[in-house]
Amino acid sequence: MQERELYVYHIVTRKKMVLGQIISFDKNQKNTLYHFFFDNEQLNSKCEDFIQILQGHYTNEGLKLDKENADVAIKY
Repeated sequence: MQERELYVYHIVTRKKMVLGQIISFDKNQKNTLYHFFFDNEQLNSKCEDFIQILQGHYTNEGLKLDKENADVAIKY
């Protein structure tokens, strides 16, 4: 039986991995998901994100957004 090499890449860092490898994230090394969720985070002037805006502005009459909150929602 012939052995085959196995190449494994970390799904977040996209770097080649070796068996038993430890991944260390610090202030200089952030993962891809950090950039996706936090570098592009959209906030209004009250530091509310899109989900907080939705929760705070939905009533029985529907969703009512001012321009600032509508802009945050569109950018989200």
